[in-house]
Amino acid sequence: MKPSRPLPRVGMRATVRYLATTVGAVVEGVEDDGRRLTVLTDDGQRLEFTLRLATGQYHAAGDGPRLILEP
Repeated sequence: MKPSRPLPRVGMRATVRYLATTVGAVVEGVEDDGRRLTVLTDDGQRLEFTLRLATGQYHAAGDGPRLILEP
């Protein structure tokens, strides 16, 4: 059976989704068996995301932006 979403890997393209805008990004680091990701946005910002087990989505700390992995 295929995974329902792409598995994160270094070099993978992604989109950081803020409330009113989106920014392209590249995954720079995958830790904790894919539960923590570090990305570098196209505008040079480095962000860390954690997989929320209840939703299966990656979010920055607090109420930060959401990360969408591109297949």
